[in-house]
Amino acid sequence: MDERTARLRDIAEETFGWERLRPGQREAMQELLDGHDVLLVSPTGSGKSAVYQVPARLDHGLFAGW
Repeated sequence: MDERTARLRDIAEETFGWERLRPGQREAMQELLDGHDVLLVSPTGSGKSAVYQVPARLDHGLFAGW
């Protein structure tokens, strides 16, 4: 696991209490951080919002108050 992926997982755990990312989340987060547009279609409650929130915190330090 590379450093960026490990940090994404750490932020997800700190922010949401998740021990691991759900299927598709890591890939979508990596694409966002690489500057690509992402359209994630996934069921309600599957963590779509986190796909945008976690990388924002890693990249810009946003959501630090959560």
